[in-house]
Amino acid sequence: MQQVVTYEAVARACERLKSEGQKVTGRAVLAITGGSLGTVLSCIKEWRQGAAQDPVAVPSEIPPRIQVSILRTLEQSQADASAELKEEINQARVREAEALAGLGKAKKRIEQLVAELDEIWTQAVEELQVAEKALALAEQRNTNQIDILTGTKAALGELRTESKATVAEQKKEIKECGHIGNIIWGSDMEKILGTDRRGVYRRIYNRTLLKPLKICGKICWRREDWEKWLEKEAVRQGVAVATTESEPPRRRRGRPTKAEQAAR
Repeated sequence: MQQVVTYEAVARACERLKSEGQKVTGRAVLAITGGSLGTVLSCIKEWRQGAAQDPVAVPSEIPPRIQVSILRTLEQSQADASAELKEEINQARVREAEALAGLGKAKKRIEQLVAELDEIWTQAVEELQVAEKALALAEQRNTNQIDILTGTKAALGELRTESKATVAEQKKEIKECGHIGNIIWGSDMEKILGTDRRGVYRRIYNRTLLKPLKICGKICWRREDWEKWLEKEAVRQGVAVATTESEPPRRRRGRPTKAEQAAR
């Protein structure tokens, strides 16, 4: 615990230093009395003020020259002490100013760190929001892709069902035709009508030709349907129309197909 110094102790120390011919300073007195430097300085100031008010009793037997020297020495000591005190006060003020400046810098730095922390926090929140939006968009895309795949799978199933139905229908049509030789294909119809493929399709579009069937994606006619249609057209137009029996299709060049071999 720091020692508490009194005015009496400081005054005794000052008198002791003065009697020893030493300079009365705050540090010198503090080395003797201890305590706080501020308290010692205030006590020294009070002691010097009291010494200035009390005139120094100069013995009558002291020569005037010595008296003048003593007075000058006392005045110089007081001036030195006052200058030292002022210097210490100025140093204390400088330290106080430095402390206040350091405190202002620390406060400014704290405010800067708080602003940086707020900026970092805001940026982190924005990045989190962007990440959440990206995650939601990715989930939506995944859902859409799943829906597309589900729809594609369903469409493939329907297409497979339709394909099976088409194949069954074509098999049924072939079975109803009885034999492959009873079918007039599109190439045979071109030869019968003496036209090309476009001409056959043009007549079908204009409904001047019997509506064909489709087997394996190719147009064809059943021979008996063709002959019945020719007879009806002949009756409607009042002219004789040649049937496929009277004008069989010419044989194509090359090796006969399996369908032609079966027809023979």
